[in-house]
Amino acid sequence: MSFNGVMDAGEVWAYRERPRALGEPVHRVEVVKHGNRNGMIQVRRLDGDDAGLREWASPSSLLCPWGEADRRLGDERRMMAVREASAGAQGSAEHEAAVFVMGHCGLGRRVVLGRSKAELGVMRISSAAAVGKELGLDLGEVAREHPAAFTDGHGVLVVPWPMAVAVARQAACAFAEAILPELEREERESRSRSLYGWEDPGYLRARGAGTEQPEPGRTRVRELVREWCGAEPVERFDELLALRAEVVRLGGLIERAVTALRQRGASATAATIERDLGVPISTLMDAGRHR
Repeated sequence: MSFNGVMDAGEVWAYRERPRALGEPVHRVEVVKHGNRNGMIQVRRLDGDDAGLREWASPSSLLCPWGEADRRLGDERRMMAVREASAGAQGSAEHEAAVFVMGHCGLGRRVVLGRSKAELGVMRISSAAAVGKELGLDLGEVAREHPAAFTDGHGVLVVPWPMAVAVARQAACAFAEAILPELEREERESRSRSLYGWEDPGYLRARGAGTEQPEPGRTRVRELVREWCGAEPVERFDELLALRAEVVRLGGLIERAVTALRQRGASATAATIERDLGVPISTLMDAGRHR
């Protein structure tokens, strides 16, 4: 008989009433039977003064098969050390900058930077060898730089904040071409809110409403991201923005000139200018405005 496709009657599991309380003891229990529609599991304690006692437990309180308990508890102890070593991320512009970079660099869920109170600044990296290759970074070497870093039982590399910020900086440099347009978009959103009190709900959902720092703190975050991306990519991107702005300006001049020619009866000349331009003026200006 299978419980939730995971637990069978007679199996012995590690039980903790508060499953997220890292470091607290676990108890050896035997699965007795599946409960009612609430999904509870009846277990029987096997050790200590409570041996033989039956109780109903949440499936989340059954942490792992008993044979895996030592590995699980070892990972928890190491995670507690990583959390302690990540205290410096609290309230820092560097953390918000790293969150921005990891959210837009294209690595997806392979690299997760903690944002909750419990795991603020903690970074988890799946497929570390492949991710390191994309970043141009030896993640094994990065991990060796801090005694708290470790690879958990699922093969995930877990590093504390001092190492996480180094990974984020490298990601900004490696993926600057993807990150800088998103940064510029945020800056435009910020100017719109400052000037008009306007907010784009889609943008806020993407960032996580209420999580971003207010100005001028957010300005410092954007400065850090640009710094991490590197001077050369930033210069190229700024030149591209300037070029786009010039396209819009010239498009506006041509549009006004063509309109004036038509108003003065020189429609043939206006049409020739439009034809020689090769694309509709509106298309030219839209392309220039595109970010």
